Amino acid sequence: MQVSKAASMRILCVITPQDVCELITVLLPEYEVVTVRTIAEAMLWLERSTFGLVISGDFLFDGTTIDLCQFVRELYPTLPVIVLAGRGRVLESDVEEAGGDELISYDATSWPEELEIAVRRLTPPLPDSA
Repeated sequence: MQVSKAASMRILCVITPQDVCELITVLLPEYEVVTVRTIAEAMLWLERSTFGLVISGDFLFDGTTIDLCQFVRELYPTLPVIVLAGRGRVLESDVEEAGGDELISYDATSWPEELEIAVRRLTPPLPDSA
């Protein structure tokens, strides 16, 4: 994979259904989205590269999104984490306690817009393209 965008424009997407990360890539074309399916893969990418944000799903093959939030917060305390989960599958209080920055329910039809707003709020402003 070619790495060409600034770190603040790179998102690590840790979500098992790959089609969700593909949709996130379409929703946020100005960001480079790196997609992985496990916490282990996420930690390898975080060790080797720099990201402006992590988006985690509620189901991961090797742990929970809460585990991922805790690992990220412990090792990368300023890196924002958004949790994208089904309603009731993850509690907002658990996300906050684990160091996550935002919980968005993908059951709501407005989740794509909520995600875009959260990403823009949690990452530095993008450079003007003009």
